[in-house]
Amino acid sequence: MSFSVEENGPFIGIRHLQTVLLFLGIAVNYIARLNVSVLVVAMTDAATTNLDFPEFDWTETERSYILSSFYWGYIITQFPAGFLVRRFGAKIILFIPTFATAVLSGITPYCVTWGGWQAFCVIRIIEGLFQGLIFPCIHEHLAKWSPPSERNRLGVFAYSGADFGSVMAMFSSGLIANSSMGWPGISYVSAGICGIWSLLWLILGSNNAPSSCLIGQEERDYVERSMKREDGFHAQKIPVPWKAIWTSVPFYALLIVHSAQGWANSTMQLQTPAYMHGVLEMDIKSNALYSALPFLAMWCMSYVYLAFADVAMSRQWMSLTTLRKSINTVSYWGPAAALIGIGFLDKSQTNLAIALMTINAGLNAGFGIGYILGIIDMSPNHSGMLMAIVNGIGNIFPLLTPLLVGVIVSDPQQYLNSIFESLNRKSFCGPFLGIRHLQSLLLFLAIVVNYIARLNVSVSVVAMTDAATTNPDFPEYDWSEAERSYILSSFYWGYILTHFPAGFLVRRFGVKITLFIPTFATTILSSITPYCIEAIGWQAYCVIRFVMGLFQGLIFPCLHEHLAKWSPPSERNRLGVIAYSGMDCGSLLAMFSSGLIASSSMGWPGISYVSSGICGVWCLLWLILGANNAPSSCLVGQKERDYIERSMKREDGFHAQKIPVPWRAIWTSVPFIAIVVLCIAQGWAYSTMQLQTPSYMHGVLGMDITSNALYSALPFLAMWCMSYVFLVFADVAMSRQWMSLTTLRKSINTVAFWGPAAALIGIGFLDKSQTNLAIALMTISTGLYAGNGIGSMLTIIDMSPNHSGMLMAVTNGIGNLFPLLAPLLVGVIVTDSSSRSQWQIVFGITAVVFFFGNLVYIIWGSSERQPWDAEDFLQPHDSENIMRQNDFKANEGDKAKYGTMTNVRRERQQE
Repeated sequence: MSFSVEENGPFIGIRHLQTVLLFLGIAVNYIARLNVSVLVVAMTDAATTNLDFPEFDWTETERSYILSSFYWGYIITQFPAGFLVRRFGAKIILFIPTFATAVLSGITPYCVTWGGWQAFCVIRIIEGLFQGLIFPCIHEHLAKWSPPSERNRLGVFAYSGADFGSVMAMFSSGLIANSSMGWPGISYVSAGICGIWSLLWLILGSNNAPSSCLIGQEERDYVERSMKREDGFHAQKIPVPWKAIWTSVPFYALLIVHSAQGWANSTMQLQTPAYMHGVLEMDIKSNALYSALPFLAMWCMSYVYLAFADVAMSRQWMSLTTLRKSINTVSYWGPAAALIGIGFLDKSQTNLAIALMTINAGLNAGFGIGYILGIIDMSPNHSGMLMAIVNGIGNIFPLLTPLLVGVIVSDPQQYLNSIFESLNRKSFCGPFLGIRHLQSLLLFLAIVVNYIARLNVSVSVVAMTDAATTNPDFPEYDWSEAERSYILSSFYWGYILTHFPAGFLVRRFGVKITLFIPTFATTILSSITPYCIEAIGWQAYCVIRFVMGLFQGLIFPCLHEHLAKWSPPSERNRLGVIAYSGMDCGSLLAMFSSGLIASSSMGWPGISYVSSGICGVWCLLWLILGANNAPSSCLVGQKERDYIERSMKREDGFHAQKIPVPWRAIWTSVPFIAIVVLCIAQGWAYSTMQLQTPSYMHGVLGMDITSNALYSALPFLAMWCMSYVFLVFADVAMSRQWMSLTTLRKSINTVAFWGPAAALIGIGFLDKSQTNLAIALMTISTGLYAGNGIGSMLTIIDMSPNHSGMLMAVTNGIGNLFPLLAPLLVGVIVTDSSSRSQWQIVFGITAVVFFFGNLVYIIWGSSERQPWDAEDFLQPHDSENIMRQNDFKANEGDKAKYGTMTNVRRERQQE
């Protein structure tokens, strides 16, 4: 299935507004539905939250009644909802349950104080009765508003509100319970947001395109034409073919898969906080945060699945049915394996339990594309009714699971073995990948392992100078702030020296050997770090970091050269983002895992040993699987080899030739100078965020090393996930030709640079009484910054595929002079690491650098292939060809983004 550009409607329209409203509608109702899991813990263990509010002595069975009571009402109204939404439309039927939820949430604290757990159950039953109307309405509304070509996109965005709502319910509820509002505040906040949404829905919602007073004629015609609807369609009453539905095999398959989803999802959502509290013995704040992580992964991964689905359908890799089954297989069988493992863990394995639960939920995010939207595919005219039946039957199981938990779990520590094994009951098969994707994955892993080794120093230094917060069995060092700054910056003293030579080395020896050397060297250096520090002190640490920087300076020129050799222009964004997202993943793992390792029996030396091990494993994989280019790979098939080489207009023998570097043309190229300026700004700002985040958390927010590692990692988790969100937008924008490649890159880079600039200015005005806001702003700042991959890093390959490695060596080398200076400046400015005013200056300077770097890029940057990239640019030409090169047209550069441009001389000769 494919859809031409001509069939597409306006870029942003009322159909997108309806989807945003559905997203928010699901989110606010999920917050009200799921905050009960944190609320019950807070109400029965006030010591972990706010002692100023009543505490209730409820048994595990009574808690289970409260948790399950929502579903007692929820399943009853599913089937009637199908009839109601057909009769009255989605607008009024979706308004009623949300407004009712607002009222019920508002009265919950009073009723529970008066009537106990029984009153809580009654409120939850009534809330379930109303919320049972929601998903049939959602499906009916999507069927009315979503053109088939946009169904995955709009549907996934709307249903991702469930994941977002789950995250917010888990994360915010614990924070509210610990605030001055106490546990009643959880209900009051839910009431407020549901009330606000109800008002917005009444003003902006509409049953269908023709009935909307906001929609333009062009969009109305597009929506209706895409689904072959004629005038008067929405006024007619189409009878439901009950016999045909109940004898339909695909319909029964949907019933079964949704029943499995109902059981598993409700257990994960409602029992996660109880599991965290009972088995892992964590207080309510950590409970809320860790419980939210799986749903945060689920929310982010839903967009990753969407990106894959969009690309798969636009490139016609498979039919829609095969796509849905493939994604659903990953979404179900992956979590099934993870859940069996969880059942064998105990309180000594909390980190592994959290990791498995996060992976489990993240993989399960594919069920939206996998089968939920399949209901609309099967029957757009009866989608609301079918969803009512499927969701009604499927949600019998969420009614039973908490009751089963109450029977089995008289002791919460027995929770996992009995419950999680029973969740391994899910069904449905998998997609094609090439060696170019394997190369991109290897690059991703290369960046990950090297970034872990590079960045774990920020947590290591804190652990080594404050052993009381980690493991007191290991030495503690009394290093000054200036000495810490020398350690943090010493990596970059060596890092900048080898960038320029790296460009020549990778051209001379190829990527395979040049990328192997720095990673293997990092393996050795990491393994000897603890011994050298213990024997000599901080000076030895500086020397090791300096040498590591010398080797790792070779990496990014290699990556750019490898991407230029392996990435067809039409896949450059995709493969490039996958590879470079390793920076975000590596940053995340460095921040998150280092604190956990330092707090373990391995202590701070374990941070270096783990880095050494993973770098060594990657080196082995790279030697076996890596290849300089497609023709030299023994793994790539002929079809894929031809595809890669043809896409870049390479003839036999291309990789054997030595193309001279046109230095004069490069250094007089305005777009190249703009990239250099941007890299300078990027180097300063990014290194400040990475290396100073733990120190800021420790000094200003007063957090211990474990919390430090966790909270410091959150921004990079956002960055990793957001890189795929930007990729989705870029893929859609280019496939639908919304803008040129240059405009796309500048637009994304503006969000990636100016958004963080604004956030950093705000951070500078916060102190230790505003830790939550500081964490939120830092997360937003780095999440937005994820766009720099598509926004500017891949521009170098666009400008010059033939010299991309050398250009990356030059720009990254110059840009990384400033990460050398930034920590030193911080050491001068921040004489007292707990001083808010001193950190204001640091973040303010970083924001200014962000702003002006991107401004230069907007004015003078370009993603067009430059004339000096031609293989024969430095060969003598007749005067006519020279003039044609000087008159190189801008629109020729636009062809590069579709992979249609040959070398400059051939293009000019054909004119």
